Amino acid sequence: MSRAYGAVRRDVPHRLREIRHARGLTIEQLAELVGLTYQTVQRYETGDRSLRVEDLPRFAAVLKCRPGDLVDDDSADPDELVARDLFRKLSREDRKRLLAAMNAWAGDDAA
Repeated sequence: MSRAYGAVRRDVPHRLREIRHARGLTIEQLAELVGLTYQTVQRYETGDRSLRVEDLPRFAAVLKCRPGDLVDDDSADPDELVARDLFRKLSREDRKRLLAAMNAWAGDDAA
């Protein structure tokens, strides 16, 4: 087994569970949305079964993330994924106001 494959196999269960939690989904809900059984999704999350590469886009679409977010533990934090989705729903003016507030909270006067 290649080192890269081992990393993917190790990271996917953790990321799948983490992103599912951030989206507020139960295993049952995720299983229904991707068209699998509860047991199959549970096995993916525990690492007892490996998620196939060709299934990553389907899970990513349901979890509203990129397939790479499920594979890479250094990818975006699940809270950042939720924030990104919410940000995209805002009007341009609301985005500017939110960014200004975030810059003020972060103490970034340059923005």
